[in-house]
Amino acid sequence: MGVRFKVRIALLCIAAFNLMACNRYSAEPIEGWVIDADTKKPIGGVIVVANWQLHKSTVGGIIPAAHLNVAETLTDNNGLFYFEEWEPKTAQWGFFIDRDPELLFYKKGYEYRSLKNPLRAEIDTSKVRRSVWNGETIELRIFDGDLRDYASHLSSLQTSIRTIFHGDKCEWKSTPKLVLAVDRQEKVFKENNISSMLASLDDISGYFCGSAEEYLKSTGVLSSAIWDIYN
Repeated sequence: MGVRFKVRIALLCIAAFNLMACNRYSAEPIEGWVIDADTKKPIGGVIVVANWQLHKSTVGGIIPAAHLNVAETLTDNNGLFYFEEWEPKTAQWGFFIDRDPELLFYKKGYEYRSLKNPLRAEIDTSKVRRSVWNGETIELRIFDGDLRDYASHLSSLQTSIRTIFHGDKCEWKSTPKLVLAVDRQEKVFKENNISSMLASLDDISGYFCGSAEEYLKSTGVLSSAIWDIYN
């Protein structure tokens, strides 16, 4: 192997390392409170998901790619939710645009909410990702409509979680409480002969991710204590 070839290989390795270093991101912690929009009282047991979604460029435009991080928590009796900061992670494929992280709020009987950072004139390329909703109070409103209307409303929720529930890295395992809650709500619609876009446990099971039901059992999410949250 010639000296010139070795030098070329070394330069390629350095370039690859620098490219990966340029795509390393971390995130600040996120804290907030969830209250009822009408009573202004805190709501406990709200499922909150934070999704740091990467994107990629295609001929047709920019589309969602992998997830650099997905986290889930529940609000406490004071309506408080909290996500810890996370250390630098390498985004091997994809990049962030302005709106990460997306925060999803779901509790049975309430309108679901999706909150993102606002669009900017220039794309936010910072390596430390922040949420403008940190420190804010989020209002949820009890859904006003019948069960069929609720199914239509939650079709937007399914759109928001589609890449999580059907990602190729089993990202749904990071949101077990939401997986169970969505499955239970889908069963309610089915029992009432209402068409729904929500994913059941069977819908997200299979391939290399295994059984969703078995995974939820192993994590204790199917325990009686957790069950009360969704009923």
